[in-house]
Amino acid sequence: MSTRSLRYYEEQSLIESIRDANGYRCYPESAELTVYRIRGLLRAGFGTESIREILPCVSGPALHIDMCPQVVAQMQRTLDAVEVEREALRHKSESIRTLLES
Repeated sequence: MSTRSLRYYEEQSLIESIRDANGYRCYPESAELTVYRIRGLLRAGFGTESIREILPCVSGPALHIDMCPQVVAQMQRTLDAVEVEREALRHKSESIRTLLES
């Protein structure tokens, strides 16, 4: 994982670090798993603000999401947005296909 990503996640209050005597950032061992979860949620289309709300409900050794109400609601909103986008792309695809066939 890149230093840049770690700093960004820290700026977004997704992970925390402490400074050692030399001023270097030190991350707890749990940060590696947290970053894995953050990346999984980013790939699923969640923004960092949503991830900040979801992370407290994430548990287990992998990306297992406890179904607390705010997580269910956030995931449903994201899924709805993806479905709307998919439908819009389908319409665009059909329009382009029609133009090519004419």
